[in-house]
Amino acid sequence: MKLRNKQALSGVIMGTLLLLISPGLLHADPFPPGPGNDDTVSLGIFRIYIVPQFRGMIQTWAASPEVDLPTVCSQLTRDGCYDPQTGKLTSPVLFDGNTIIGRSDPHVDGGNDDQIGTPVAVGVSPYQTQVSDGDFKYKPPYPIRGSGFNEVHTAVAEMELAYHGRGKSFTLPFVMVRAGHALGLRKCPGEVESNTGPNLPGKSFFNVYVEVILPNLGPWGKDMVLTNSTALLIVNETVDNLPPTVVYTHENSSAVPVRFAEDNLPLWKQGGLFGYMTLAGHGYDYGPNKAGTGTVDQFLAIMNMYLADPNKGEMPLPKIPTLTEWGMIIFCALLFGWMAWVIVQRRRRATVGM
Repeated sequence: MKLRNKQALSGVIMGTLLLLISPGLLHADPFPPGPGNDDTVSLGIFRIYIVPQFRGMIQTWAASPEVDLPTVCSQLTRDGCYDPQTGKLTSPVLFDGNTIIGRSDPHVDGGNDDQIGTPVAVGVSPYQTQVSDGDFKYKPPYPIRGSGFNEVHTAVAEMELAYHGRGKSFTLPFVMVRAGHALGLRKCPGEVESNTGPNLPGKSFFNVYVEVILPNLGPWGKDMVLTNSTALLIVNETVDNLPPTVVYTHENSSAVPVRFAEDNLPLWKQGGLFGYMTLAGHGYDYGPNKAGTGTVDQFLAIMNMYLADPNKGEMPLPKIPTLTEWGMIIFCALLFGWMAWVIVQRRRRATVGM
């Protein structure tokens, strides 16, 4: 009897622990029917490593009275910073009062809807779009569950994150991030896939293409508009319901290049490299007026914890060959070219000799 009591008590303890550490196992919310739109508030933050050519320009901009960014960047803050020593521009916490994410009707992974595409979002043009697996340039780091698991395709329809300054009279946002096909920008496809088969919880990712705007405050003559042609892969692996209250973080293997979207000669040229986005985070259903869950402080805490994680943190810069490495590359190219020329000449002589 004592053994049975101990076994029963052990079962109760294990069950209690499971309830505490795995609240997602307590419920299995179904995917909502679609297509549909989920709209709510959201927060964002980013960091860009600026190439040396444009650091002086940005240092002057960051020190202007309208912007007045701090120069200490020990951690992410509400106000952002520009570190002239490292050339890294960290945005303030940006806010959008009405981020719209479109989603499809649930379908089975690997089925026709998955491959051919399924309608995402509702409403008159330009909100409607189509998303298939072929739209994903980058897949998430977690394993895809595969056939038999339900999922929905998603897309950022409209997002305009902005920051207006620390109580200043400056009426226009001094930094802004825009994304979404409804704004006439490149489609940002995504997916939410079930962990359990038919229902949530699940995992989610997006391929995001943004427009970063730094407004002209005098000498530029026009706003600086930056874009990324390489998709920014953002991921969250704990989606319990739709729409969720979650923070998406970047998962690219290396920093994403950001380039000028248009000419502003002689200051910059369209397509020219401005820098590399090394950090990106998006808090969906997070906002300045949220209470309990989804606050600005919680968003910053999650992002700073991510930044401090040795296995996460900033995306590394792409490796740029040194002068010695460039020399080796050129030498090898010349060597192979000479060898090919020798082989061709020998074959010609052999042909003539016949």
